Amino acid sequence: MRRRNYKSGYSMVDIVVYIGLLGVMIALIANSALSIYRLFGLARVERRLALEGGAALERMVRDIRAASATNVAESAFGINTGTLNIDNLKFFVSEDTLHRDNAGIIQNLTSGARVTNFVLYRDSVFATGTQSELITIQLTLEAGNGVLRRTKNFFASAVMRGGY
Repeated sequence: MRRRNYKSGYSMVDIVVYIGLLGVMIALIANSALSIYRLFGLARVERRLALEGGAALERMVRDIRAASATNVAESAFGINTGTLNIDNLKFFVSEDTLHRDNAGIIQNLTSGARVTNFVLYRDSVFATGTQSELITIQLTLEAGNGVLRRTKNFFASAVMRGGY
C-alpha cells in the first residue's frame, strides 16, 4: 500500500503570509487611487478659479479703460464688497457672485466660484498731459468643498482712457 504525501500543498503559515501581502498591496493601490483622485480634484478647482478670476478681471479692466469717468457718489471704494460705477456700467457683488450691470442688463462675471473679497481703490494719475483715474481691483475667489476647497487672490489696475 502506498503512503500518501501530505506535504504537497500550502501550509497555514503560507496562506496567512500570502493574505497579508495581498492586503498590503490592496491598501497601497487604494491609497494611490485616492491620491490621484484628490490631485485631479484640486487641479479642477484651481483651473476653475484661474479661469473665472482671469476672465472677470479682464472684463473689468477692459471696461475701466474704455470709461471716461467714475460716478464717485454711487461707488464704494476701500471696503469689502465694493461697488464701481463707471459711465453707465456698474460692478457689484451679490450673493457671493460678481455682477456687471450694463443699463439694466445684468451679467454674472463669476458663477462657479464664490467671491469672498472685492475691494476697489481709486486714485488720480497724470497721463498724457491730462488728469485721469486709476482703478485698482482686489478680488478673492473661493471654490471647492471640504478638502478640495481653495482660495485665490487676483489683482489688477487700469487707467481710464476715455478721458484723454
